[in-house]
This record gives sequence, C-alpha cells and structure tokens, in this order.
Amino acid sequence: MITVDVLSSLKDIDGVYGSFVVDATGALILRDLPGVIDNGALREAGPRIARLWGAFPEDDPADYVLLEFASHQVFIKKFEAGSLCIFVPPSVNRPALRMAANFVGRWLDKQLAALPEVAGPVSDPAPEPAGSAASGNKKKTYIFRGQRYEV
Repeated sequence: MITVDVLSSLKDIDGVYGSFVVDATGALILRDLPGVIDNGALREAGPRIARLWGAFPEDDPADYVLLEFASHQVFIKKFEAGSLCIFVPPSVNRPALRMAANFVGRWLDKQLAALPEVAGPVSDPAPEPAGSAASGNKKKTYIFRGQRYEV
C-alpha cells in the first residue's frame, strides 16, 4: 500500500513545504501539502504536468523541471509511472533535493507497479442511457483510465 509517509520524508530537506504525486495521465495519487492547496487545484494541474514531458525530445529527456515563482519553486521529477512535484523555497539545497526525488521516484515506481491494474481512484459512474430501465439493471458501470468496467 502506498502511504503518504514517503512524501513526508522529503520534508527532511530543509525548506520543503510539501509534495504531491500524479500518475502518467495526471491523476492525483498522493499529497502531503498544507490545506491551503486544495485537491481541486492539484487535479487541475495534474494533466498539465503530464503533458509537460511531451515538450522535451524523447532521445534527450529532461531529468527534472523547476518552475520558479515569486516566493517558491516547484521541482518536478518524472519517474516511470508519473511525476513527483515538490514545493520548495528558492534557497533549497538542490543536490539533496535531486537525490531525494530520485530515491522517492524509484520507490514509487516499485509500489505502483505492484498495484493491480484496476486499483486507484474511480471516476463517477457513467450516466445511464436515456430510456433504460434502471430498476431492472443492478450492474453499475465505471470508467477507469479509459476502460469501462461493470460491477
């Protein structure tokens, strides 16, 4: 089971405010951030982060991306199954941050590879077609990562 403890360990680096993880499609997987940053904002940023890696050539991919803002930076490390995003001050020790992000990324890859394919957040049930008899059909349809599942 993936826990937020691995993200909390990043706070051992002086200045790290918090972090979150999105999968390769941009879906929010984990978060360890202050409450002022809500899940809605992270869900909105997730697909953009996933598309960010398409801006780099495949034969020479970037190791990480650093987004700089007035009061903080967002260090984004791509790993096999997604992206690790860490909020830091401009004065952060970057070699220590890169080393920790590499470690956490490798750990997350192992943990996410061990999960069953259908695990994870499931979207809202698909609406029933107009005119269908809802009382006669007890199966529910869910869409997860573009695949339809009936339960």
